[in-house]
Amino acid sequence: MEIDFSTVSDEQVVYELLPEGLTLLKVVDCKKDTTKNGNEMWIFTYENKEGSKVWDRLIFTPNTLNRVKKTFSNLGLDVSGKFDYQPEDTIGLYTNAYVIIEDYTDKNGVTKQKNSIDLWQSEKYQKTGKKAIKKEPEPIAEDDEFPF
Repeated sequence: MEIDFSTVSDEQVVYELLPEGLTLLKVVDCKKDTTKNGNEMWIFTYENKEGSKVWDRLIFTPNTLNRVKKTFSNLGLDVSGKFDYQPEDTIGLYTNAYVIIEDYTDKNGVTKQKNSIDLWQSEKYQKTGKKAIKKEPEPIAEDDEFPF
C-alpha cells in the first residue's frame, strides 16, 4: 500500500466533546466486527447537527440482548418479534441520545475524557414536523368579475 505522509499532520486529532444531556444524533456509520471472545459487535458512529461525533459499541450475546433491543427501539426499528437486521439498516436513523462525559485512561496511563451514550436515559426520536395544511381553493362567486 502506498501512502503519502507529506500531507498528514503530526498533531494528534482532538475531538470536541458534546455537552452532557439529551441530544438528537444520527447514525452516520455502523460497522460489523468481532470481540476478542468471538461475539458479534457493531460499532456505531453517531453525529449531531453540528457534525460532532459520538461512538458506541453494541455486543450481541444472550446477556446483552436487552441493550440491543433498547438501542434498536430507540432508533425506531421494530423489536416486536424476530428480525434479520444488518448494520446498514441503522444508517440514517435518529435517536434522542443522552450523552454523558466519562473519564478513561489511555494506553499510556493518561486520564482523558470521552463522550458516551447513557442508553437507559436515551429515547426514541419522534418526528414532530408539522405538515402544511392543504387548502382547498375558495369557490368563485357567480357575480365576481374577471379581468378577461
